[in-house]
Formats: sequence, structure tokens, C-alpha cells
Amino acid sequence: MKYIKTYEGLFDFFRKKSEDDNIALEFIKRLKRVKGISPYTIKINTEGTEDGEQYWTRYKIDFDDTPIRIVKVEADRKYKDGWDAEYLKRLINLGAVKKNNHILYALVIENVDEYVIASVYVLEELFELAEKVFKENKKAMRIKRIQDEINPAADLLNNDLDNEDN
Repeated sequence: MKYIKTYEGLFDFFRKKSEDDNIALEFIKRLKRVKGISPYTIKINTEGTEDGEQYWTRYKIDFDDTPIRIVKVEADRKYKDGWDAEYLKRLINLGAVKKNNHILYALVIENVDEYVIASVYVLEELFELAEKVFKENKKAMRIKRIQDEINPAADLLNNDLDNEDN
């Protein structure tokens, strides 16, 4: 019986999606459609994180209908046992979903201040997608700012001179 826990995640693939999973999957679907600059405002907050150690990473995404916050709470690997049992229990009671003793995820629907208790794999996918979209959006916005400053009319070379050489 002690080996059953090893295969616990395998059977999650076959289980029926809960309503909470469907809610989280709706946000995943929206983020997957984002290409280039995001139409949604995405902000990152790492408050509660010590220098050189990552504990709390929060992405706030403002969808048109509802803002959400996807959170990853991660204990540094130097704490070999992860979060202590009391802290884990407190976070889970708030609405976090435990992946292991080191990592928890939480999805908060901000306008109703409710936690979505979805599968840890769905929440992990949503977090990773939010992180990816945030980084791509940041890069696309930087490129757009640079391109907006370039004025083709300021080119000092005369195009007529280039055409005479041909």
C-alpha cells in the first residue's frame, strides 16, 4: 500500500474535471490566445520574498470580466523539509492547493474574493502560462516603445540619390 501514493498523479489524468478546474481552464484558454502585446493588464508582485530567495510570486491579470491573481508559494530548497505543517495547513485552509511540501498554488477571483480549488496540475499550468505571457508581453512592449521612437522621415539620406545609381 505504501507504493500507491507514487502513482497518485497518474490517475488524475483520467478523473473528471471539477467545476473549479473548468474555471481555471477558462483562464488558461484566454491566456493561450494572447500573441504579442497582451490586451490584459498583467502585473507581478514578489512581496514577501527575501533577497536571493523566492517565496511568493503573484501574477495579477485584469480580464475584462474579472481580475484574477495566480500565486505560487515556494519554499527555498535549503529548507529540506519545505514549509512546516502548521504553515501548510494555514495556507490550505485559505484556499491554496499543495503540490508538495515545498510548493503551493492559489487562484483567487478578486472581485468576489474567492479561491478556486482546482487540480494542482491545472493551477501549475495557469501559473506557468501567466509567467510566459507576462515575459512575452514585457518584451513586446519594449520593442514597441523602441519602434515608436523611430521616425522614417528623419532619415537624412535622400532616396532619389540611391535610385540614380541603378
